[in-house]
Amino acid sequence: MLADLADTGEVAKRKERDSVVDADLVGQLVAQARDSGLQLTGECGLLAQLSKAGRRVRP
Repeated sequence: MLADLADTGEVAKRKERDSVVDADLVGQLVAQARDSGLQLTGECGLLAQLSKAGRRVRP
């Protein structure tokens, strides 16, 4: 039964390694948003602004 459980630590490491998102960059963006009083979520939050900016980027 215990053999069926995934090693969550290994899964997390694999996800981090395979991620295309730069965790340091995300950390910088979040810190900058918090320092300036910007909410992370919500209509005018960081996530919404990143989503809008992403839609404007052309491949």
